[in-house]
Amino acid sequence: MIELQNDRRRPYGMLEIVDGRAALYEAIEATTGGGVRSSDACTVMLSGNGPTGALAASLCEGLHGIMRGGLLHMQACGMYVRDCEALAERVIACNAGLLVAIGGGRIIDTAKSICARADVRLVVIPTALSSDGLCSPISVLTQPGGGKVRESGAVPIAVVIDTEITRRAPLLFAVSGMCDLLSNASAQLDLADGHRHGAKRIDGVAAALATAAYRAVCGLRPVDLCAHEGQRLLAQALYLSGRAMHVAGSSTPCSGAEHTISHAIDGLLATSLPHGLQVGVCTLYCHHLRLRAGYTPLPPEVYRSLLGLGEFLSQAILEVKDRFVEAVLSSRGTRPDRTGILDLVNEPGAFASAFDDTVADLIKSD
Repeated sequence: MIELQNDRRRPYGMLEIVDGRAALYEAIEATTGGGVRSSDACTVMLSGNGPTGALAASLCEGLHGIMRGGLLHMQACGMYVRDCEALAERVIACNAGLLVAIGGGRIIDTAKSICARADVRLVVIPTALSSDGLCSPISVLTQPGGGKVRESGAVPIAVVIDTEITRRAPLLFAVSGMCDLLSNASAQLDLADGHRHGAKRIDGVAAALATAAYRAVCGLRPVDLCAHEGQRLLAQALYLSGRAMHVAGSSTPCSGAEHTISHAIDGLLATSLPHGLQVGVCTLYCHHLRLRAGYTPLPPEVYRSLLGLGEFLSQAILEVKDRFVEAVLSSRGTRPDRTGILDLVNEPGAFASAFDDTVADLIKSD
């Protein structure tokens, strides 16, 4: 479990959702107070070195007349721990008081890690709504050998979402964000089962936030995610999910067996899947494992919503099918602080059978 006590001492950031560049500038000014007031401090704009780099450069031009204290554009090429450490040193060296990160999950996680190391305020401008990581207090970074490390990251003081920008991202990323939210239902079932088997009860407010987050997107169709209103609902729900983890002090309200399996897949395979899409496959699998073992399955509305994304999940499962059950078995017992469906199933054949059920379900949904 990732402990987040340091982050819990800070208030959770605000959320601003706009549609268009002019409104985006106003929201950035409002949420940051116009940048850094100290005459010898500056604001850093962090982006990738691809399309987000060009977008960040354009935003810098528009913000120069708004942000006080100077504006410096930095680019990050990856999510490696060593890169975060080097960038944190640069941020400290230029006496930055604020970092504005624009990009997808990799840039945002890098920014959260940098700000935690440099003790600098963070504003996040996502270019895609692909997971609740855009406002969660957790960073996922890559080690030199290719493995992933999860650490406590800075809590943004604000998340500013311009749906004009996020709508340009491939639909796959919005579907990924929706899957990440629907997985909260699976995590909540694990928490309930764990409590019945003696595990500690999770904070009630955190559970309520995580539940409200997944319920907010139930019934949304892929076509809905292409419009401003669908993006707004998705953004609000992702924000709630991140806040649930902040309140709980860990990822437990939004991360159960489905995330444990996904982490194991990350260790076995180099997939190209967005995090949320991979978790969506694992959520559907945990549903069938629960049915096989006689435990409470996903709520019907969550199950139907996942099947409504079957076109995307069917493609995703092809990347992991050869080693999926191996990943499931290897993930058992890797989170001794959490009790969930992986710990409660004792019939060896159930794990393979649940995967077959998952595949059959997705074939029918297509």
